[in-house]
Amino acid sequence: MEDGKLWAILSYIFPLWLVPLWVLKPRNDYAVFHARQALGLTILAIIVLFVAGFLTWIPIVGWFVVQAIRLAFLVLWIFGIIHAATDKREVLPVVGHEIEKILKNI
Repeated sequence: MEDGKLWAILSYIFPLWLVPLWVLKPRNDYAVFHARQALGLTILAIIVLFVAGFLTWIPIVGWFVVQAIRLAFLVLWIFGIIHAATDKREVLPVVGHEIEKILKNI
């Protein structure tokens, strides 16, 4: 497995996205692309799940909503890992284009 592909896959494991962003940036654009996607997804998950945590105060329904949000983030992480493992440079569904716009300079 080539080094860039390995780091692209590993970048979806927090905080390993730091390595491609700071060490491999000049040499491997593929790994950096997936590191940006992983970083954006991590930041988004932290923010959304923090806010969604307040929904747990709503009996029963709030808990189910939070679990659905967690499942959605898990699916996005799996998509990212699959794209990295199959040499696809595709943005994550729903949020990937916005992540690229916001983090394009990283």
